[in-house]
Amino acid sequence: MQKKIETQLHQLDRLLSHKLSLIYDVASSSEACKKEIGKLLDKHIQLNQVSLLGYNQIMLPYLPAIDNMLIGLQKKDRELILSELPEMAKFFRLSMSQLKKDASQLSVEETIIIQLARAIILQKSIIFFDDAKNHASEEFIASILPVFKMIRENQNTAVVLVTTRGDVPKEPAIYDQYLTLNDMMKLINA
Repeated sequence: MQKKIETQLHQLDRLLSHKLSLIYDVASSSEACKKEIGKLLDKHIQLNQVSLLGYNQIMLPYLPAIDNMLIGLQKKDRELILSELPEMAKFFRLSMSQLKKDASQLSVEETIIIQLARAIILQKSIIFFDDAKNHASEEFIASILPVFKMIRENQNTAVVLVTTRGDVPKEPAIYDQYLTLNDMMKLINA
């Protein structure tokens, strides 16, 4: 079983590595497929390689956003966040008052941007954004796609956008690949 997981992790890395991927979670995606991909992502998270973006991911509602960014980090990473946060906040047009808000007071978009800033600063190897669970606006998704592309180009980070929506821009110039969850699982198991 361990060997199978290691092989699947390697295949997942190869499939996503240094790419901006659009993954469709279509109605025909099986629950077994979703669970298996979830297990692989959990393993990457344990290895501290993945950053999950999303409204219900990682943020404690009663803590300010800036404190949420520091949770679970070693001292050197906390110092890195604090030293690079002003520049990152400026890039994303975040004010210090937004960063001092409790997570429960943030909009979906603000939460995602703050989590994305953390992932960029910590140079995660995979940034995984499950739009199907976040209900971000179409305008927000369109505005964040160029940032995802820039991250992929400048940091050699894999960025994965999972969606069920048909209104997500599908221009081939933006993505390196787009797949369904079922196709992704077939490639991982190949």
